[in-house]
Amino acid sequence: MLIQGTNIPIKITFDMSVATFPKLVATLWSGTKRVKKWEKSDMTVQGDTIYLPLEEDETRTYKRGKMTLNVKGLNSSNQTVFWKKATIQVEEREDKGEDLIS
Repeated sequence: MLIQGTNIPIKITFDMSVATFPKLVATLWSGTKRVKKWEKSDMTVQGDTIYLPLEEDETRTYKRGKMTLNVKGLNSSNQTVFWKKATIQVEEREDKGEDLIS
């Protein structure tokens, strides 16, 4: 789940190490509209886990509902690896948008 206005990274753990993959791409979709795209250089990669950074200002604009996250990579044998799509539920902030940092 992702709450509007959060800046906590999306954490994804795979069934294999992806740290040695020369290329990784993650894409967040709202319906047919691409909302955000991360390249490997935008992510933190640790073994079989990646962290996709988010910014509070951008997630504040996400609409309540379901979004889809796709991840693919190019392994060391130059083969494209696709992982199953993940559904992320976006929920509304309950604090009505009050900021902690001004």
